[in-house]
Amino acid sequence: MTATPLALLLSAITLGAVTGITAPTVGSAFEDLIDLTIFVLLVMLFLPLTSEHLRHAVRNLRFTSAAWVTNFLIAAPLGAFLAWAFLNGHPAAMIGLIIYFAAPCTDWYLAFTKLAGGATAEGAALIPVNLATQALLFPVIVWFAADEATGMTLGAFAETLAIWFALPLAVAGVLRVAITFAKRTAAFQLQSDRLALAVLALLVFEIFAAHTPAIVETASVVPLTLAAVAVFFLSMLAISEAFGRAAHLPQAERTALTMTASARNAPLMLALTMAALPDQPVIYAVIVTAMLAEFPHLTLLAHGLRRRRRDAVCTAPRAEVGSGSY
Repeated sequence: MTATPLALLLSAITLGAVTGITAPTVGSAFEDLIDLTIFVLLVMLFLPLTSEHLRHAVRNLRFTSAAWVTNFLIAAPLGAFLAWAFLNGHPAAMIGLIIYFAAPCTDWYLAFTKLAGGATAEGAALIPVNLATQALLFPVIVWFAADEATGMTLGAFAETLAIWFALPLAVAGVLRVAITFAKRTAAFQLQSDRLALAVLALLVFEIFAAHTPAIVETASVVPLTLAAVAVFFLSMLAISEAFGRAAHLPQAERTALTMTASARNAPLMLALTMAALPDQPVIYAVIVTAMLAEFPHLTLLAHGLRRRRRDAVCTAPRAEVGSGSY
């Protein structure tokens, strides 16, 4: 799970770039498939959302509140500052990075949370909270940043977002009911992450195949993007650890807090951005670049947190280990 997404996305970038460079006519033909791929990806990303997640979030308000504050009152402003600090002078790239930083992950971070020994039930409960907040935050980002750089009016953007958010959400709801009625929920859950990853890889391939010339022209911002992402990850690790202790969260919940603060919702933001802000390949490329850096970071972080948890259990007094603190 942890190595496959990175390898698959790197392969999609390579194949897309090669296609765009060696056969530009073929590459440009993939432009016509992007909208359909975006729609399918959005449906796949909305499918895991259930009312049970929201009920669990309400039951554990201390963790939910701590995660919300960390993600949206700390991570989002910090990300905007880092994007400005590293990419000021590259407006499209800066917007892409602001969008990437602003949205906490709603899917694959749960796998890394489980690997780290974190509280996966609490992590899953964040899905509707994170999704609703970032859907409200996304138009604000466009209003303050993207409008000037892309020339898209807020009214046109709001109409586009309503169509591309509401319709896939409705389709996902219908599919979820059908899957439940057919008693195939467990089987589908085993495959849904893989299907979503495959669709994401297809979208990345289409982006690079159709827009390689424009993306190559901005290759100089890649080191700056990676530097900003590295500073963000290190900062959020320290902040989430300190905030988790200050909130007196149990060890497993502190681990879940660290993972949600470290993982960003690049697939959803990429899809929404492409739908709402068409013909902005630099913005898309920056989001993809940041996403690629995220996978090895989450892998190392999950293993580090799991080792720390194991060491803490091994060194704790017998009574404390049996008390359920960990």
